[in-house]
Amino acid sequence: MAMNEYFWMSLFKNAFIFGYAFFLSGLLTWAAIKLSLRYGYLDNPTDRKRHTRPTPLLGGAALFVSFWGVVFSGIGAAFFQYEKFNIARFV
Repeated sequence: MAMNEYFWMSLFKNAFIFGYAFFLSGLLTWAAIKLSLRYGYLDNPTDRKRHTRPTPLLGGAALFVSFWGVVFSGIGAAFFQYEKFNIARFV
């Protein structure tokens, strides 16, 4: 494979992974905010805090899940990428 083809394939893979991570984290963060508001998982403002409105608390959990989702998706994609993988031996 020529160097130019390898460069563009690598660039496409990295751009796809970045886009997947961005989309997944945005989707899960949006869902976490909605769940936090619905079930009351909020950090309410007090004298010691700077925010003036209740703030949803599940955003960190959404980012944690999206990070590990991308990691395990990458591991799965690497596993299925090899030509030696034969699904018939698992059936």
